[in-house]
Amino acid sequence: MHDLQLHDALDGGLNIPHSEKRFVGYSRVDKSLDSETLAKFIYGGHVAECMNEMEVQFRTPSYI
Repeated sequence: MHDLQLHDALDGGLNIPHSEKRFVGYSRVDKSLDSETLAKFIYGGHVAECMNEMEVQFRTPSYI
Protein backbone atom coordinates (compact mmCIF):
# COMPACT_ATOMS: atom_id res chain seq x y z
CA MET A 1 0.00 0.00 0.00
CA HIS A 2 1.39 3.37 -0.91
CA ASP A 3 1.77 6.07 1.70
CA LEU A 4 -0.93 8.18 0.10
CA GLN A 5 -3.39 5.28 0.10
CA LEU A 6 -2.67 4.58 3.76
CA HIS A 7 -3.09 8.26 4.58
CA ASP A 8 -6.43 8.35 2.75
CA ALA A 9 -7.59 5.19 4.51
CA LEU A 10 -6.75 6.65 7.90
CA ASP A 11 -8.44 9.94 7.00
CA GLY A 12 -11.50 7.92 5.96
CA GLY A 13 -11.79 6.46 9.43
CA LEU A 14 -9.85 3.20 9.17
CA ASN A 15 -8.87 2.20 12.69
CA ILE A 16 -5.68 0.19 13.01
CA PRO A 17 -5.35 -1.02 16.60
CA HIS A 18 -1.82 -0.75 17.84
CA SER A 19 -0.28 -1.13 21.21
CA GLU A 20 3.02 -2.09 22.75
CA LYS A 21 1.23 -5.16 24.12
CA ARG A 22 0.91 -6.62 20.61
CA PHE A 23 4.66 -6.64 19.92
CA VAL A 24 6.83 -9.73 20.09
CA GLY A 25 8.77 -9.64 23.34
CA TYR A 26 6.05 -8.03 25.46
CA SER A 27 5.66 -9.72 28.83
CA ARG A 28 2.16 -9.64 30.27
CA VAL A 29 3.51 -10.64 33.66
CA ASP A 30 6.11 -7.85 33.90
CA LYS A 31 4.14 -5.48 31.64
CA SER A 32 7.36 -4.56 29.86
CA LEU A 33 8.78 -4.87 26.37
CA ASP A 34 12.02 -6.75 25.71
CA SER A 35 13.57 -4.64 22.96
CA GLU A 36 16.24 -7.25 22.13
CA THR A 37 13.60 -9.86 21.30
CA LEU A 38 11.67 -7.34 19.23
CA ALA A 39 14.80 -6.34 17.30
CA LYS A 40 15.64 -10.01 16.69
CA PHE A 41 12.25 -10.55 15.04
CA ILE A 42 12.43 -7.30 13.05
CA TYR A 43 15.80 -8.27 11.58
CA GLY A 44 14.78 -11.89 10.90
CA GLY A 45 16.76 -13.56 13.67
CA HIS A 46 13.99 -16.11 14.22
CA VAL A 47 14.21 -17.09 10.54
CA ALA A 48 18.00 -17.49 10.79
CA GLU A 49 17.59 -19.76 13.82
CA CYS A 50 15.09 -21.90 11.93
CA MET A 51 17.41 -22.15 8.92
CA ASN A 52 20.32 -23.17 11.16
CA GLU A 53 18.20 -25.86 12.79
CA MET A 54 17.16 -27.16 9.37
CA GLU A 55 20.78 -27.14 8.23
CA VAL A 56 21.78 -29.34 11.15
CA GLN A 57 18.71 -31.56 10.90
CA PHE A 58 18.88 -32.20 7.17
CA ARG A 59 22.62 -31.69 6.71
CA THR A 60 22.12 -29.21 3.91
CA PRO A 61 24.86 -26.88 2.70
CA SER A 62 25.20 -23.62 4.60
CA TYR A 63 24.69 -21.48 1.48
CA ILE A 64 20.94 -22.16 1.38
